[in-house]
Amino acid sequence: MRRELQQSVIQRNTRVSLERELALFKPDSRPLNRTESAEFMATLQTRLGSQVERKTEVVEEVAPNAVEIKICLSTVGELREDVRRVYAVLAEVANECGVYVLGCSQPTTDGITHDTTHFMTLDVFKATIGPLAATNSLHLHFGGATDEELVAIYNAGNRIAPIMLAASQCAVIDGRERGRANSVRDFFSSLPPALAAPWTISNREDFENGVRSAIKAVEMQIGAFSPEYLAVLASRYPDFIGADGRMKKLSPDKIFHPTRLRFDKVLPELGLVGSAEFRPIDAQPTLSRDLAILELAIGLLIHETAYNPAPLSREEIGQIMHSMANVADFGMGAIMWNGLSNEYVAKVRAMEALMGIGLTPQSLHTFGIDGGASELAIMSSLSPADIIRINHARFMKSVE
Repeated sequence: MRRELQQSVIQRNTRVSLERELALFKPDSRPLNRTESAEFMATLQTRLGSQVERKTEVVEEVAPNAVEIKICLSTVGELREDVRRVYAVLAEVANECGVYVLGCSQPTTDGITHDTTHFMTLDVFKATIGPLAATNSLHLHFGGATDEELVAIYNAGNRIAPIMLAASQCAVIDGRERGRANSVRDFFSSLPPALAAPWTISNREDFENGVRSAIKAVEMQIGAFSPEYLAVLASRYPDFIGADGRMKKLSPDKIFHPTRLRFDKVLPELGLVGSAEFRPIDAQPTLSRDLAILELAIGLLIHETAYNPAPLSREEIGQIMHSMANVADFGMGAIMWNGLSNEYVAKVRAMEALMGIGLTPQSLHTFGIDGGASELAIMSSLSPADIIRINHARFMKSVE
């Protein structure tokens, strides 16, 4: 039974897309403004197009100095080498442009919560701007050939979300250790539960029912706005918000579960009906650490999907959200309910699962999974300027 589920849900040739968020600075630690970031993005996109075989995209993120690199249409077996190639080009362009690249989350929100990109979620739930602007992370989209495959990954991904958030913590933001976990807690508390907590899903109909409940929650928030601001929202997002404050639709990217379903990511030419987007990974400061965290996430997803693709119960959902919030205070100590809270056990299970689909877990053999303790020990004693400078140097050295 376990072998069959591994082969049918995530295997070596499963299509996967990676999204890698980064922050950009001048050598004096000044964050790039929107125009400077756009120039860097254009140069990077051109260079990636000429030097990397598979399709890549470079897009702006929430903060004016934040960008996202997308590695599209790799397979699980190809992803590590694609990441290496993309990071090498990134380092090359950063060096030529005199730009510092920060792989981990930004150490301060000072100067980066102004001139943010307009997204509907930010404009409707304004308290989300700070938590989103400062954080860099890794997202994985796993393609699925059937609704059943996507739902299985969704359920498994949400189950392992707390341990991946805890295991990957390395950020200090505004003096708060485990900075991204703090930001995740702040972000989720700024949203209605219908948009933040996973749903009990067995099929696409269950998902659509969840979307309808989320729409009602957004409409309640919009109903509190002044007519003037409602007119701004209706003008800015005409496909989503009517002049009367009613939601016309809510696309899957506006729902922020730790792992979310993306039935809008359809690729019929590859036989994919959508993707499941795995989100709870704190970005790491070096290539080797990124690769190790990716191996851990993919390995645990394979392992957990094999054991239990069943829908999440209400009790599990409560445990997941409780643990996600407590990671900010307790790190790995918050993960006591799912059998994977021991770092060694999680690492071993991930390696076993990777080898089960024919992949050698290269980076996990040498990377210490310690809940980010070693990184936090380095960064908690540094000023924001030093965090930027030192981690840029570490990133550049890691891709040599």
